[in-house]
Amino acid sequence: MVTLFTEKQPDQILSLNDGAFYWARCIFRKTGYKILRWFKMTLKIGAGEKFLNALPEENFSSPASNRRISILFYFLVFMFLASGLAALIYEVVWFQLLELVIGSSAFSLALLLSVYMGGLFLGSLLVPSFCPHSLNPLRLYAFFEAGIGLMGLLIPLVLPAIMKIYINSLGYGLPLFLVRGLFSALLLLWPTGLMGGTLPVISRLISATPRGLSFIGWLYGINTAGGVLGTLIAGFYLLRIHDLTVATGVAVCLNFLLSLMALILSFFPSFGPNEASREERRKFPFRGENSLPSPFLPPGLIYFIIALSGMSALGAEVIWTRLLSLSLGGTVYTFSLLLAAFLAGLALGSAASSRLVKFKPDIVEKALGLAQLALIPAIMWAAFFITRIVPFWLPEEASGPLRVFFRDFLLCCLSLWPAAFFWGASFPLALASVNKERAEMGRLVGRIYAANTAGSIAGSLLFGLVFLPRLGSSGCHRLFLFLPALSSWLIFYKMMAKGGEARGQIDKEKGSGQKIFFWCNRFKAWWHRIIPMSTEFQTKRKKILAASGLIIIYVMMLYLVWEISPSTPWQLIAYGWKAAEKKDRGKPLLIAEGINSSVAVTDWKGTLVFHTGGRAEASNALSDLRMERMLAHLPALIHPEPRKILVIGCGAGITAGTFLLYPTVERVVICEIEPAVWKKVVPFFRRENYNLDLDPRVKMVIEDARHFLLTTEEKFDLISSDPVHPWLKGSALLYTREYYTMIKDRLNPGGLFTQWVPLYESDEATVKSMLATFFSVFPEGLIWSNDFLGLDYDFVLLGQRDNLVIDIEALQARLESEAFGQVVASLREIYFRSGLELLATYAGRRLELSSWLEKAEINLDRNLRLQYLAGWGLHSPYRISLLDLLWKNFQFPEDLFRGSKESLQFLERIWRPASQPDLDEKSK
Repeated sequence: MVTLFTEKQPDQILSLNDGAFYWARCIFRKTGYKILRWFKMTLKIGAGEKFLNALPEENFSSPASNRRISILFYFLVFMFLASGLAALIYEVVWFQLLELVIGSSAFSLALLLSVYMGGLFLGSLLVPSFCPHSLNPLRLYAFFEAGIGLMGLLIPLVLPAIMKIYINSLGYGLPLFLVRGLFSALLLLWPTGLMGGTLPVISRLISATPRGLSFIGWLYGINTAGGVLGTLIAGFYLLRIHDLTVATGVAVCLNFLLSLMALILSFFPSFGPNEASREERRKFPFRGENSLPSPFLPPGLIYFIIALSGMSALGAEVIWTRLLSLSLGGTVYTFSLLLAAFLAGLALGSAASSRLVKFKPDIVEKALGLAQLALIPAIMWAAFFITRIVPFWLPEEASGPLRVFFRDFLLCCLSLWPAAFFWGASFPLALASVNKERAEMGRLVGRIYAANTAGSIAGSLLFGLVFLPRLGSSGCHRLFLFLPALSSWLIFYKMMAKGGEARGQIDKEKGSGQKIFFWCNRFKAWWHRIIPMSTEFQTKRKKILAASGLIIIYVMMLYLVWEISPSTPWQLIAYGWKAAEKKDRGKPLLIAEGINSSVAVTDWKGTLVFHTGGRAEASNALSDLRMERMLAHLPALIHPEPRKILVIGCGAGITAGTFLLYPTVERVVICEIEPAVWKKVVPFFRRENYNLDLDPRVKMVIEDARHFLLTTEEKFDLISSDPVHPWLKGSALLYTREYYTMIKDRLNPGGLFTQWVPLYESDEATVKSMLATFFSVFPEGLIWSNDFLGLDYDFVLLGQRDNLVIDIEALQARLESEAFGQVVASLREIYFRSGLELLATYAGRRLELSSWLEKAEINLDRNLRLQYLAGWGLHSPYRISLLDLLWKNFQFPEDLFRGSKESLQFLERIWRPASQPDLDEKSK
């Protein structure tokens, strides 16, 4: 492509826009004019000139068209920024919607991510090939944006109908994993395919020159920056304050706005296709300062390298997200900050390499090799910083949520930006390296984008589902080092080989002779003869020597970094965001990084503690053991004859094992999402869970709980749910009104349901939301307190399908029978000497809290309000004592308990002193 403008033309562009600053010149006179002119030249003209030089020559026929193109530049920047913002909002919304149907296990999430990115892959690969070149690129872009907005509007509407078909025709388990993939593809491939086609379509407006390729890389970075904004806006405002409906509406409006803007711009003649000029341009090769040098590297190698780059980038994002969520607390805000920091690093790298493509187009292959080589120390830095610095960074106490999130974002940027920068820089450099003369930009951009996306899909699947559970995060870090090392070695080897061939060809043209003879001095002592060597053989010898030298250098380098690669500390797996204050507490008995979560078992002064997600989930300490067994004893003793039990969340297996003590129990189904819990953790607690894993009545289902409840036809007499704390991302799905409704539908007549409710690490808004949501489905639900030793620690919520009356005498009679001997022993172990003492843990019901819960927010599937409240309240210094609030409004439940006068008087004597206002302070 010939140079479109001379050096004097920027001044001409300035004269076109002088009228826009007429009033400013009148106001500011000489000083103001100079300031405005300087800003205009630096902030606008430079960017406008870059875009003008990037566009095809046929678009320039008059100064008026130049002005329109300058306007188009700003519109394109806005459109790609807004498009990236909308795309990330859709990603968050669609993932949350589909998790409700196909589950939130690692397999389901990996499947969703693969389908989402698979749509981007297909769109970027197929759109340039199947969309005719005669179509206006802006009108195609308008069509794509309108299609994305239409699909974004339809998906939430058609999802309930498709969900009914899915639920009625399928069951649970991994054999139907592919069917889930087809269900996800049916919904996501269409809009994501249109998303993937937007950049290749707009690229048809750009010429294959250094400035043009630079501008495409810049658009890629702008689009990624829009993703940063979308992540933060969705995570901290749209979904925290509003819900999925509002977030979807915002994204749909953005899509339709972008479609309208592109459609209006497409009617300007300057942006219409000009077939005659295009054919004329194809007759001439690219020459001059705006042309790219002939590439050293074959296109296939570039596609392979950019695919490896995408594989390592997404694989690292999966592993580093797991580790940083442990260190910073796995709230929904932490995940938003992590994704925003990673995308920001990609955007910065893309912007920097785009400038390099523009000003130094002759070194893009070397720059690509150096970028891949620089990833080795960058990955080492990230591994060191994430495993050695962040977990043991002592946070300020009671610093407030905003300060904590700002500090977390800085830590994410410090750890992720070096590697993300070079991954982001690789895309524009690969695009410039693979470019050839007469290349069609849309197809070129689509192939590079497709190769990068294909590698990303492979990276997320391999590292998330295969390498992490088998090699651990430390082994994954070593694999990350191998991928960029392989890429850079291939680049440098090919460049050296091509350089040797070029030099040999030059020597041959100069008449230096076709054969070169030399003496083999090294073996002169054994034989003395002349070895004839042709130029071709000498070139091969140089290739072999170059490859051998590079292999030796890279092997030594990889061995060094392999040896010094940091391992993941066990304190991070066990204690998570509290690793700094508990790093010397206890010793590890088990450390396992599973598919869905990382688990650990520690021994602290004889107390076994099970950790998951960086926090203690269960232990054999008295306070924890008491709660875990109350979840089973309360419903099993109140129900007259429980036979079929469902336990959601295995933990250490103590609750499920306690159900096995009851003689009428025939079947216990345990639904657990992490396989490592059942295989590796449960055997450590066999004394407390009564050999749960060896009992033939137990059936383990490795599945997401909601998906199991949706797809199973089995009903149960008792259901116990013990999920992780609601501030952990995703756990709020097991606290929603729809979840409790599914539980209620799976109960047999007279069935009972128990739910664990934590008070620690929770503020008032979080506790209110948990209780109000539960009582919205079980209005007659009961609250039972685990206030052992006067500590207001956690509670058991008990819901019933039908009206409940507790027969005290019948309960006592069952405990006195010989068949319940193991049950009595289990109760005495947690200091319940009789059934009456267990019933005395009753603390109240909805009636006592009606005024307090009046304005509580209900946790719904469409807003998951609880995970935002709990994540925010985790860093709040304020804590609530629910037990004190209950005792202040306590009323004796005469309609709930039925029994002898002595039994009722015993309970009344226990409850009356606790509800006395004068003893309230003493109980604290």
